[in-house]
This record gives sequence, C-alpha cells and structure tokens, in this order.
Amino acid sequence: MRHLLLTLLTFVALSAVAVGKAGASTPTSVVRTGAGAERDYVPGEAIVKFRHEPSTTELQIAAVSVDALSFTPSSLDDVYLARLRQGTTVDEAVADLNGRADVAYAEPNYLYRATATPNDPLQHNLWGLDNTGQTILGVAGTPDADIDAPEAWDLSTGSRDVVVAVIDTGVALGHPDLKDNLWTNPGEIAGNGIDDDDNGLADDVHGWDFVDVDADPNDFQAHGTHVAGTIGAGGNNAAGIAGVNWDVSIMAVRALDAHGSGNSWQLAEAIKYACDNGAQITNSSWGSAGASQTIYDAFAACPQALHVTSAGNDGVDLDGSPAAFPCEFGGPDSPSGRPLANIVCVGSSTSDDTRSSFSNHGSGSVHLFAPGNSIGSTYPTWVSLAPKETFDPAVTGWTGGGSPNTWGRADNPSAANGSVSDSPGGDYENNASSWLRRDEPLNLAGRVGCRVAYGLSVDTQRFSDFAYTEVSPDGTDWTRVSSYSGDSGGFDSYYDDWSRWDGAAALHFRLAFQSSSSVVGDGVYVDDVDFRCLDPGAARYVFLSGTSMAAPHVAGVAALYLARYPQLQARSAANVAAVKAALLGGAEAKPGLDDSVTGGRLNARRTLEIAPPAQPSPPPAPPAAAPPPAAPPAAPISAPVVKPAPCVVPNLRGGTVQRARRMLTARRCRLGGVTRVYPAKAKRGLVIAQSRRSGRVLPGGTKVNLLVSRGARPAPKGR
Repeated sequence: MRHLLLTLLTFVALSAVAVGKAGASTPTSVVRTGAGAERDYVPGEAIVKFRHEPSTTELQIAAVSVDALSFTPSSLDDVYLARLRQGTTVDEAVADLNGRADVAYAEPNYLYRATATPNDPLQHNLWGLDNTGQTILGVAGTPDADIDAPEAWDLSTGSRDVVVAVIDTGVALGHPDLKDNLWTNPGEIAGNGIDDDDNGLADDVHGWDFVDVDADPNDFQAHGTHVAGTIGAGGNNAAGIAGVNWDVSIMAVRALDAHGSGNSWQLAEAIKYACDNGAQITNSSWGSAGASQTIYDAFAACPQALHVTSAGNDGVDLDGSPAAFPCEFGGPDSPSGRPLANIVCVGSSTSDDTRSSFSNHGSGSVHLFAPGNSIGSTYPTWVSLAPKETFDPAVTGWTGGGSPNTWGRADNPSAANGSVSDSPGGDYENNASSWLRRDEPLNLAGRVGCRVAYGLSVDTQRFSDFAYTEVSPDGTDWTRVSSYSGDSGGFDSYYDDWSRWDGAAALHFRLAFQSSSSVVGDGVYVDDVDFRCLDPGAARYVFLSGTSMAAPHVAGVAALYLARYPQLQARSAANVAAVKAALLGGAEAKPGLDDSVTGGRLNARRTLEIAPPAQPSPPPAPPAAAPPPAAPPAAPISAPVVKPAPCVVPNLRGGTVQRARRMLTARRCRLGGVTRVYPAKAKRGLVIAQSRRSGRVLPGGTKVNLLVSRGARPAPKGR
C-alpha cells in the first residue's frame, strides 16, 4: 500500500503551484490512508549516523537498545537506516539513539514532496527566457522582464561537457526534446546487466532510480521532466522548445515517486550518486520544513558541485523562521549556524518582475528570483488503454460481490453525471465487505508508467470505514493500492501508480468497501475511471507555476556559464564559488524583488559577461637536479619486514554473491554475512548494499557483509 498522506502534510509543496484546476485540491477532512498517514516522516524508520564505522557487535547492541529489526548501510559514511519493530515509535527510537555515545545523530526519515498540476499545452511562449509583453494564460507581461536568454545565447548555447543532475521524479527519457541531451555514463554498457564502471550499480546509463532501486529513472509523475526541459530542452532542432541550454548533459536521478513524494534516505543517496558520478550542478526542486541532518551532510560532502534549490511555495519570509529545506541550508537558518556555500536558493518571479504571490522570500535566505509563473516546458504523455468509464447510462462490464452486494449506479450531482456507489440507495450498512470488479483485465504488456485515474467522493466514519482500490494479476489474490476514509465533501481527482505492474499481461481492477460495526454514512462514489500508460516517445508541453520552475532557470544559467568558461568545468569548491558569484553578481535589481540577498532577478547575459577569477599560474619548473653522489659500498642485505596485504574494499552493489566473493578475495577481503531482503524493485540475487564502504583500506581479511535482493515480495492475499 502506498505511504501517502493527504490530511496533514507538514512537509509539502516546495515545488509547483497549479496554474489552473486540472485536478482538485485535497480536502482537509478526508485521509488517503497508508502506513505513512498523518505523519511527516516514514513510520518505522530512523536514520542514524555513527561517530565511526560500527562493528557488527555495535550494530547488534544498538538494534537491541531501540528494538530495531535491521540496520541497512547507506553510501554515506557511517550512515544507516534503522527499521523498527512494530509498536516502537520513531520519536522514542530517535531519542534513545541520540542518547548513545557512539551516535553522532539520529533523526526520522523525513518526507519530502514535489507536486505540480498541468494547465494547457505550451504554445511556445517562454516569457521567462524572452519577454516581449506577450499574454500567457490571460496575463500580459512586461517587456524584458526575463532572463535575457537570447542575448546570452550570443555568447554560449551550452555544452555536452556540462552535467546537470535533476534530482526529482525522474525524466521522460524518450521525450523528443530531451533524449539527445541526456547524460550518458561513459563507463557503462547498456543492457548487459553488469556494473561495468564498478560504481555499485548495474546499467546506470542515464542515471539511477532510488525509488524502485533500478536503472530506469523514467518519470512517472511529470515534475522532473518539466524541470529538465527548462534546463536543457534541445535547441535549434526545429521541434518543440529550447531550454536555457541547447546542449547539456542531463543526469536523471529519480528520488521522488509517482506522487511526487520522497524521503531523506532516498534523496541523500541521490545527491551522493550525482556527486560521485560527475555532476557539476544539481537541481533540487523539492523541500520540507524539516532540516534533515542527513540531507545537509549529503550536500556538505559534495562541495565540488553547485546545488540549486527552490525556495518553497508558502509565501512566507524565511529569515528567522526555518520553513524550507534544503533551500535554507545556504542561509542563516542552516543547522548549527553553518550555511553551505554550495547552495543557491531561488524564489519565483512573475512576468512583470514582481515576486510571485506563492513564493517564499527572505533577504538572508533566498539568493535571487527567477521566472516561475506559468512556465512552459516538456511533459510526459499518458495514453488511455480503454475508453474512460463514466458509468453512463448504466454500469456495464463490471460485476459486484461481497456482502451486502449493493454496488450500483447513482445519480450524484457533484459528479456532473452518473457514478458508481457501494450504497446507491442511501447509507451503507454496518459490517459491510463488498466489491465491484471490472470484468476485463488490463493488458500492460510492453507498457511503462501505468496508472489509473478516477474521481472519488467519500463519506465514511473516519479511520473505521474504508473505500479501497485493489489490483490482482490473477483475479484471485488482491493487493490494496489506495485506501480512503473520512468526508471529502464532494468529488476530487486521484490516481494510483501502477508502475510496479508495468509489463503485466493481465491486471484485474476492483473497487472495495469495508465498514465497522458502528456508525454509518453515505459511502463511496467513483466516476471517470481512466486507465493510462506512458507514451515514451511523445512530445508534450505544459505550463506550470512554482519555485520548482524558477530553480531550473538558475541551474540552466549556471550550466551556460560553465560552457562559456570551460576552465571552470573541473569540479572544485573554488570553481563552485566562481559560478555562484557570477549568478548573484549578474542578478538584475528590481524593486519588487528586494526581499532577497541580491534584491533582483536572474539575468543570463549579465552573468555570462562576468569573467571568472584568473586561474593560478602553474609553479615554475624546479631547477635541474644535481647528479647523484657515488653509491656507498653495499650494505649486508637483511630480511625484509613483510606486512600483510591490506583489504581494499571493492564496490559490490549490482553484482551477484559469487561475483562479490571473487572480488573480495582479489582485494584481500573476506565475505561476511549475507542477508536477503525484499527491496521495492530489484532483480533477485543482486547485491543492493554492503557493510563496508567501497575504497576503504582495512586490515587484510576484513569481512564485508552483504544485503542481497530476494526479488519482488509476494503479493499479500486480499479478500
């Protein structure tokens, strides 16, 4: 079941605000339930950083102290994910772990989110790049309230040598305006199932998916694709749009799921991946009100890359009021008062050079503004697998069951037409357990990014009576995908992510309802059921608004700057400082944007005209060495002191246990314990984690423990 919160999300919406009402907002009195409901972090999990690399015994002691089932190592030094036994609260475990002398810090696995809703197809009116006063979605702009992209393109249109990591919901890899600007891992051979570059991940050709833990970072939500298009949709190709860069290498790093949700663990791993694999710039159009130390450490550990972040969409002054991270890791509210020099925080501006009403701001927290209202960019395309089911004029092709079997058509005014309901004649009964099943299964063979969208209205006893959506490959064993309880006050639009079942030859779908023995209500109404999958090669363009749309303008100009001054492409903290100084120094001051560090809006041309500091000259060659003195008489040869060869820990992730054993033996290490687990999506038999960080030099014979995939978890039996 998806861990998705709709009633109370403390950490939300630092990404995009809908331009129009394509999907209704979430009502405050209905909860879409799951294990993560009503929380701002993943239940049953805590992130722990030890003060040193813990031994197996130390991990066992820590596990006993907080009743943890396991400690999974991350790619970050001495950082582990603790999975807690049922009944152990996260708050208690974090408090206990923080009280241990061997723990540097412990914190919840915070939730992060990026959401966006489309309005209209793009009509090639990218006012943020070149504002002629054109009217976009009914709003007339002010001429030249833009980043002066055409003027900047006279100096540079980008370079494939510049790598920008989009850490987001993924990227539509087949989009015609993006596919030629994707980063390609030079050390990886596509499709051979082998970790050719020894980075622990097999077939990460264009990036990595930290949600499903595989080599397919495709976008099943759309947010990341929109961000990527602003940075680098292909230019001068007689198709679609041009991004800030006509040529660039976009690394697709998926750390947010098909609903735009992610957590500290996934995002920290994604940041490290981008840093380890050569990204000079990262774009993080997501955020949270919680200052995750794990994410702070991930950014801090990568000073050689510039990290561009969105300021958030709460419309508040961030100075002195920590509310938007990772944006505020670069300002005065950074943890322990240590702002990170490699962070740039971006607010959103309008087409008349004023601050967007939703944008966060702050003269010490937000560095500059960039266009973020009604921004057109690339977008994935979904196609319907069958005609949309409206249940008009009758319910056909569906079969009801359970007790009482009362599912049927209802005339519900808020649905604008007919709908289907568990109790169309009135209130539902106590102790109900019923369902309505689609007669024909869906064929997902050869499909990717599949989902079902629907309208839903619910009126039930909160947290006691539930409506469900369920699927089954065989029509017998059912898996619950989403659950609803409470009072929605009318219809809203939702969708379920089916990417887990992509490629299935048959997938059955049904609606279900279950009530308790007390209190009744009007029940559930469902309408406009639409089964969709991605069309990977289709070209689509959509307007979105939000600080998520502002940040990639800055990331894009940073990439242009590196293309203009290739001497800065070698990754270093000094080069990051030069790029950041040019971005801030080139900002164009505007009276309506004074509540920021620069008091202005991004300007690409002005930035590119700021020459970087002169590179230091190489030191003069040393004088020729004097001839060596005559060799002294040979001394007696004594027996050498033989030191045992050290264990140099290799990268083992992505390979088999047999391969790991061979590699460990070759590096003078030993295979330790092997634990087999069910990951979200990883091939059976492959190593997904190791206890010792690759590259460490340890005493010869050191044991390395492995975490190995058991493949897909068997689906739980449903009713």
